[in-house]
Amino acid sequence: MSSNYSKKDIARAGKKLVEEKEHSKSLDILSYWRASHTVALNKAFESIEEITKNIDKSAVLAKRLKENASIIHKLDISRNAGNRMLLHRMQDIGGCRVILSNMKKLNELVYIIEKDANFKIRDNYINPPRSDGYRSIHFIGKFINEHGEDRIIELQVRTKDQHAWSTTAEKERKIVK
Repeated sequence: MSSNYSKKDIARAGKKLVEEKEHSKSLDILSYWRASHTVALNKAFESIEEITKNIDKSAVLAKRLKENASIIHKLDISRNAGNRMLLHRMQDIGGCRVILSNMKKLNELVYIIEKDANFKIRDNYINPPRSDGYRSIHFIGKFINEHGEDRIIELQVRTKDQHAWSTTAEKERKIVK
């Protein structure tokens, strides 16, 4: 899949998806943009997996591409908040998560990741935690896809206890809706 769409095409598609919900050309562009993160996501995952397993053999690692409906929802929320996020600037279309057994191992991994040229810390929600109690450290990294294009991949790092809290809180938010 070659890059047939410009960043302006991708931004316009995100806007149309929020405004019109059912715009087939925009859905095609969204599908292209989402898929263009796959190779970069795999590279990010492989790089973090090797480092993590040397620190914590019981760590849990996961990766995912954000679902189309979630991407559109996030664009819609940002539009309603007046932020007007652009699709080509969304930083969590591809994401990895590392769940470590304790804070000592988490701090060791974070120390190593901070020295990695591919990742930069974006948000530290552990020190201090978010006002709702959420705890995690978020990094963003740039990785090259199969066409030599940069794609931003998000990395979340947390402990098992922090993950259990986050998972429970997420389920409760869905029940309240």
